[in-house]
Amino acid sequence: MPLKHTTETLLVFLLGTATVVTGIIIPSLTAPDMGIAPWAIVFVLAVAYPLALSGLALVAYWENKFEDADRLARQCLKVDSIFAKAWLLMSWLHRIRQENSDWAECGRRAVACDPLDDEARANLFNILIRGEKKAEEGYAQAQIALKLNPFNLTTHNYIGNGWSAHTYPNVPLPLSGGEKDHFLEIMEIADSTLTIHDLASASRAYDLALRLMPDHIPALIGKGASLYYMLKYDEALECFFMALERDPDYGLAHYGAALCLLRKRDAVNVLLAELRRSPVSDAREPRSLRDVFTNYTKLDTELQGIVRSSVKPLQAYLPKLKQEKVTFLIFPLHHFLWQVPFNKRIQGTRTFD
Repeated sequence: MPLKHTTETLLVFLLGTATVVTGIIIPSLTAPDMGIAPWAIVFVLAVAYPLALSGLALVAYWENKFEDADRLARQCLKVDSIFAKAWLLMSWLHRIRQENSDWAECGRRAVACDPLDDEARANLFNILIRGEKKAEEGYAQAQIALKLNPFNLTTHNYIGNGWSAHTYPNVPLPLSGGEKDHFLEIMEIADSTLTIHDLASASRAYDLALRLMPDHIPALIGKGASLYYMLKYDEALECFFMALERDPDYGLAHYGAALCLLRKRDAVNVLLAELRRSPVSDAREPRSLRDVFTNYTKLDTELQGIVRSSVKPLQAYLPKLKQEKVTFLIFPLHHFLWQVPFNKRIQGTRTFD
């Protein structure tokens, strides 16, 4: 396995060091006059060795070297059979291979080995809801994961993509008469300006709405969305968390939190910095694009460019999609699926399979 990253190099060095030092120290452990120091060193190395193996396995996994990841994770478990991270990684690998019974078994072992591992709990959430259709049991695992780590990206992502227990009743408006009409007018302006990416106007409008109703969840989510598009991820995340304080089950707030956490993670990825410095490539608008992407003309220019680049590899299929009357609507993150035209019938229902 070639060493491409500093993390890999460090882990291999740690693994080699642990092996060599352990081999040197162990023969001397029987000498009573050496005190506790040698035993302490071996204890530390006994922890470092499986940790290094597990770390290397994780690096291999994220590089899509699944055979290497599998081999290293199994080697780790031979050294330490209750190493939770190795069981979790084995669970992920089984899921990729569609070995669902092993996916579930390894996932449960990970939680049993370390009940305080929030990623293991998130994985069990996935197993219970997606694999075993046990929605309530699965959601209980999600709540545990977020209690252990409120910033767990995986759990926020799962809940935000349709795994919430929430049915989204209409948010009450404890306003009357002209004040209520004024509030609804402000929200309409905020929504329309955010949809066309007039972010400054949208942000100001949501601020006005929140002055009238500080606890209004759609306004908090709209404000968070506008900040997200401005690349102000910390401020956006604060808005989504404020919405979750008012309703911990509100899936759309979890979705926004997941996006912010993902972008914050990307911010420390050197590849993202390189991408932002590289020139932006564009693609010509292919035939029938506007017939399939029905609100393409209402998107901002940046998003239009993303659509053009995204469809380029399959643009030859667009005329056929037009012929079959297939349409694709791009809608902002502060909207629900049922708010898309012709989807009103799914309001109040679960959208996950």
